[in-house]
Amino acid sequence: MTTLAPKDESRVLITYGWNRISYVVNRSLRRLGYETFVADRDWLTMNRLSKYTYKNLRYPSFYKSPDRFIEWVLNTCKMNGIRYWIPCHEEIFIAAKYKAKLLENEVHVLVTSLENLKKTHLKDQSAYLAETLGINVPSWIKPQSMAEAESFYLNNDGNVLLKYIQSNSGKGVLYIRKVEDLSRFSSQIGQWILQKYITGVGVGVSCCYGKNHQCMTLFSHKRILEKSASGGTSVIRESMHFPEIEKAAMKILDELGWEGPAMVEFKFNSETGEWWFIEVNPRLWGSISLPYHCGVDFPLTIIEELKGATSKRQFDYPENVKSTWAVGLIIRIANDIRQGKFNFGYLKFGKTKFDILSLDDPGAVIGELVYYGKKCLSTLSFNPKHESVFDIEML
Repeated sequence: MTTLAPKDESRVLITYGWNRISYVVNRSLRRLGYETFVADRDWLTMNRLSKYTYKNLRYPSFYKSPDRFIEWVLNTCKMNGIRYWIPCHEEIFIAAKYKAKLLENEVHVLVTSLENLKKTHLKDQSAYLAETLGINVPSWIKPQSMAEAESFYLNNDGNVLLKYIQSNSGKGVLYIRKVEDLSRFSSQIGQWILQKYITGVGVGVSCCYGKNHQCMTLFSHKRILEKSASGGTSVIRESMHFPEIEKAAMKILDELGWEGPAMVEFKFNSETGEWWFIEVNPRLWGSISLPYHCGVDFPLTIIEELKGATSKRQFDYPENVKSTWAVGLIIRIANDIRQGKFNFGYLKFGKTKFDILSLDDPGAVIGELVYYGKKCLSTLSFNPKHESVFDIEML
């Protein structure tokens, strides 16, 4: 008979272990004395080569079989006495669906309802929600016919983005260069929206809400450089305060009675002072290393909330701190070179922190480079869509 391990307050399961979000969570909690069980579908990840990981695990793909995945989580937590689970990507949707079952098995996860995740993850629903709250949103439409789509394009002078309703990290976001291009997407009408393209700097307001549905931790940054010229994941970013934008972000999450982490994204025009809501990333985010470098420890906030500890609300942090994702910068340079352009200014780091790159833990960035190299060779893309966008409607 298999012996089940008693639940241990120091044991944490961290999933989606190949990437830098899970790495920051791992590094933070391991330094605080937690035993981190870091899991991923793939064997070789940056966390496997990191000195911080207590134990590496592998799980079945949650994209292919959410039911098998959640059973794996439950069994793994039982066998290893793990009490806390921190999902680091879209497996958080599965955690939300099975939250009651997880609690029955004494596995605690800080996540809002599946209904709230749908309202924020789906691009049309989040835009509608922001509008109803009186928050500026770029003009948008979910066309029901190609004629409607073409009319919107022409009425906005061709400055239009096509966004798939379910997408992340810049995947499924395209700039429409001429009206004829819309015909390529006619068979998928209803799966995307059109939105007026807004010029300005990207602003992210990152929050963690507690079980009492109050914002416990808040941090804002502006994007300096992104992985792709068309947008997406930030490569270089800087800590800033944006009081009015922060109020708007909390207004959205307060309205929903949020629980857990989320980043609300905006565009800000520094010349006019105007700003617009763009979308909600209803989970942990790729730039989580920047607040960590600024003394804002989101993984610690999550664990304290799960343990029922009394945690202080943290809204203060230093401005003008920069962090750089080194591998993302390499990808941006490679993308630009492929398009016949290159900006040497990218390499002028100045005073910056790095997401992963560290003499203290060199194995992590080696693992990241190998992982991205393998993905690039197998998919011929620096930003592959395969098994990276979860269909929340299937839950």
